Amino acid sequence: MDSGEAEIVIEGVEKVAEVVEKVATVAEKVSEDLAETLPEDAKLKKVAAVVESASKQAVHGAQITEEFIHKVLLLYYHYHY
Repeated sequence: MDSGEAEIVIEGVEKVAEVVEKVATVAEKVSEDLAETLPEDAKLKKVAAVVESASKQAVHGAQITEEFIHKVLLLYYHYHY
């Protein structure tokens, strides 16, 4: 893989991580809002809480991925330019 191909792959992964973070953030907010409006004993409230928790984890994972990609880019540019 040459440097141009590597750069395209890195940018693609970064864009995917950004999209995942945006989608997960919206899912987290929607599930949180839904959970707040439902009665405590509602089964859907429990589902909303699980979705909210999974969304938070997805946001965190996407943020870590973006941080990793930025570090990779720094190293890549350091050694190639």
